[in-house]
Amino acid sequence: MHRGSTPTAQGWDVRHKGAPEHRTLENLLKRNLSDDGNGVLGDGKKTLLLVVGELTPSLLDRVEMYFKTDNWSVEFYGFRSVSEVSDRLRAEYPSRFRSAYLSRTIKNLLKGRPDSSGNERFVFMNLDSIMETLFRSNTLYKMIPGAASARDIRVNFSAVTKIACGEDQAKVKRQVATYATTNPLLAQKLVDLKWEVDKQAPTASMSALVEILEQLVSSTVPTPQEPKTLVLVMGDRGLTVSDRMVWSRLLAEFVAKQWHIEIFSWVRTLSDEFLGAFLNHRDQVLVYALDNTLHVFTYLKPGSLTNTTAGPTFKLAADGTETIDLPALQQQMHQVQVAFIAMQADAATVRTKYQKDINTQLQQLKSAFELQLREQRNGFDAEYRRLQDDFETRLRKQEDAFTASRQRYEKDTERRFCTMENTIARLRLELKNEAEHQYDQCQSDIAAVNSSMEEMSRRLARNMAIHERKNDHIWDRVQDSLRIRREKCAEQHNNLEFRVEQQDRKQQIAAEEAGIRHAQDHQELKSDH
Repeated sequence: MHRGSTPTAQGWDVRHKGAPEHRTLENLLKRNLSDDGNGVLGDGKKTLLLVVGELTPSLLDRVEMYFKTDNWSVEFYGFRSVSEVSDRLRAEYPSRFRSAYLSRTIKNLLKGRPDSSGNERFVFMNLDSIMETLFRSNTLYKMIPGAASARDIRVNFSAVTKIACGEDQAKVKRQVATYATTNPLLAQKLVDLKWEVDKQAPTASMSALVEILEQLVSSTVPTPQEPKTLVLVMGDRGLTVSDRMVWSRLLAEFVAKQWHIEIFSWVRTLSDEFLGAFLNHRDQVLVYALDNTLHVFTYLKPGSLTNTTAGPTFKLAADGTETIDLPALQQQMHQVQVAFIAMQADAATVRTKYQKDINTQLQQLKSAFELQLREQRNGFDAEYRRLQDDFETRLRKQEDAFTASRQRYEKDTERRFCTMENTIARLRLELKNEAEHQYDQCQSDIAAVNSSMEEMSRRLARNMAIHERKNDHIWDRVQDSLRIRREKCAEQHNNLEFRVEQQDRKQQIAAEEAGIRHAQDHQELKSDH
């Protein structure tokens, strides 16, 4: 992904966590498999490419559902912290599961040094997140030559301060470190380097840092003339759901107010919130992997056996082969023997001194703890009494307020009832007057209708008499017309019979003439023969 480019611009469907429309990754995997069963994704073999930081039990259940089908294989990209689960899946499904680890890829992605040296810097460190990861890791100490375990390395806090604060100390406006479980002697080294070190209870370490950042984002606003950079030396893995939501909101507020943000963290302690802010706001948020500069701010513990014994010295012979330099090797062995004898001589003295110091510190811690316990108990009792008095006072106020409110409600109810009764009486009178008016109007309308019907009856009688006279006259005219037509028909019949008789006579005469001509013709034929 190019610098300044967002996942959305690269074609990703980005869904913010906590949003109402957000679906969990488990739901997305289940819906994707359901779409494939419905034929939405088409036929053929398919591959699920899963890139996550950790495999939770619910997410693992969804992934194993894909192996129950015949056409799905899975490719997993994550950190080595889930190698046990990854190895098990690879053994169970050798032909359908492949995995790769992102630790090296992430370190290469984050190894660039941010360029914001000209900004005012506000540096905040969670010392527990940095120290505990370093000293509990089974792999980080291996990056320091000669270290056999994490106990063989020490931290150069001056170098850590230089990495986080930059070269120009004058640009650092504030540098705060909080811790809860780290050794106080390590925290004291930060005090010597002008850090504000705040000791917190284990359950309140993260909330105290969040409170400081909330005050900072609300009180300090960057300008183009005075850009500001927030520096976080910590990781966000292992946070609770509520803490992750708080950090997501905090980072969004800093970005919205044009802050530059630099995050210095171990790769294994990075999670969704910090990496998500880095990927979504590449112009403002940069993440720096401490793994890449581990050798800069750590060193081998003085007096360590692996530190005093270098490897055998070799020298190049004339024929080009390497041979052991015996004098140098003997000198190194002698140094080891001397160091071992000195360590044995000092062991008892050191053990006695440390035992006394530890007993003194334990006694001091016990006294301080008892004093703090008494103070907390007294403070708790005073707070309990104050809360009890405050509760009783509030209860009395609520009772008085409830009584006054009930009286006001009763008076208001009586007033409304009287108003409703008056309104009902007024409406009843208006309805009665309106009904009487409507009745009178109906009586008038009925009388008018009766008068109109009588007038219509008279007109109908007159019209009927007129129509009867007209019908009699029409009947007489029809009778006369029929009589005339009968006479004409009789005359036409007589004429027709006369014409028929004439036609019969003409035919008879024609027939007689034809018979005569025929007889004559026959006579002529005979005479010819």
